[in-house]
Amino acid sequence: MRCFEAALVTLAFAWPAAAPGAELAGTPLVEGLKTPTKVVLTRGGNLLVSEAGDRGAAFVVNHGRVSLVDRGGDRRTLLDRLPSGLDLEGFSGNGPTALWVADRYTLYVAIGVGDATRRGGPPAFPEIPNPAGPSSALLSSLWRVRFSVPIDDVGDVFALDPAAHYGVLADGRELRLVNASGDRARIRVLADFRDLYPGAPPNVVSASNPFGLLLDEDRLYLPDAAQNSLVRVDRDTGRIETITHFPPVPNTLPFPSPLVDAVPTAIRKLSHDSALVTLLSGFPFGLGASSIQKVDLGNGSISSFISGLTMAIDVLPLGDSKGPLLVLEYASRFDPPGPTNPPRFVPPGRLLRFAVRHAPGESLSTDLESPTSMAYDDRTGEVFVAEIDTGRIVRFGLWY
Repeated sequence: MRCFEAALVTLAFAWPAAAPGAELAGTPLVEGLKTPTKVVLTRGGNLLVSEAGDRGAAFVVNHGRVSLVDRGGDRRTLLDRLPSGLDLEGFSGNGPTALWVADRYTLYVAIGVGDATRRGGPPAFPEIPNPAGPSSALLSSLWRVRFSVPIDDVGDVFALDPAAHYGVLADGRELRLVNASGDRARIRVLADFRDLYPGAPPNVVSASNPFGLLLDEDRLYLPDAAQNSLVRVDRDTGRIETITHFPPVPNTLPFPSPLVDAVPTAIRKLSHDSALVTLLSGFPFGLGASSIQKVDLGNGSISSFISGLTMAIDVLPLGDSKGPLLVLEYASRFDPPGPTNPPRFVPPGRLLRFAVRHAPGESLSTDLESPTSMAYDDRTGEVFVAEIDTGRIVRFGLWY
C-alpha cells in the first residue's frame, strides 16, 4: 500500500511509556505474505488477507491476490492474478486493499490505485498520469465474489487470466470460474471509480484509492485515501455516491503549508447510524495531526472522536459506542529525505487500547513494524495484525 505511504510521509507523536510488563507479546501467525494490506475474519474463524504482490525487483503487475490463513498459520490462495501495479513512487505494489465477508459465500474486494499515477520530474515532482498507462482498467474498483461453497471450504485457487478475463469484467459482465476442486465463483465489478481527478498544483492529477470497506444493510462504504472522501455504493445497483469530503487538517509543522490532506484509511461501524474513520493525515504529517473521526452515515456529517494520534491506520470498537476500542498506528515517525538518506518510516508502530474515548490510550504493543490492519475475534480474545513491509500477520491474546 505504498500509495498510502506516498500520502503517509509521516512524523512521530511521542507517547508515554507503558508500565513494565504491561505490553502484550505478539507471535507471528504466518510469514512470507506478499505485501499484506488488510486482514479480516471469515465466518469459520479463519483469516482472509489482501496482498498486492512481491516487493521490489520481484514485482509483477496484476499478481495481486487474496489468501486464506487458518489458525495454524497455513496459507492457501483463494483469488489470484488480481489487478496490481507499482505505487506512485514506483517502490512497491498497490492492488487488492479492503475486504468484507458479507456471508458464508460472498466476499467484497476493493482494488486500490495501482500504477495509475507517477511522479513527474523536478523541480516540483508532481503527480502525473502514468506515461505507460495503468496496468489494468480495473484499478480503483469494488468487486463482488460469490462462491458455490462456503469461503472457508473453497478447495483450490480461482486464478484470473488478465488477458481473457479483465475485459469481461471491465465491460460490466459477470465472470464465471471453476477451480480444480470443481468449486464455482461468480465475479462482478460492482463499482468502478474514476482513476484520475484534476490535481491541485503542482500536481497534474490526483488518484482514487479506496482503502477501507464497511457493509451496512444494503450499502457499502469506502474511504478513499487519495480523494479524502467517503463513498457509498448500493450493493444491488452499484450506484456510487460520495457522502462526505474530509477537509484538510492543520499542519503542525512549519512546512510546506498550513493545511495537509486528511487521508482516510479505514472505517468501522460504531452505532446504528454512525461509523469511525481513521485519518492518517498527509505529508509532512506533523505531531498529533492524525485522528479518529465519527461520521453520520445518513447525512455525512463529521465530528472529532479521538485526536492527537500518530499515523492512525485502523480503528476497532470492541464494545458499544462508548468504548473500549483499539487503534493501530503505522510507525513512530517519518524521517524526510536528506543529502545522504532516503525518506524512511521509522518503526515501531503500535497497538493502543482506549477504555473510553476521552481517556489516554494504553499501549498494548510497541513491537510492530508497518502494521496496516487488524482483526479481532471476540470468541477467542485474539487480535491479528497485518504488517505490510514484513509480510507477516502477528497474533495477540487480548480479553477486554
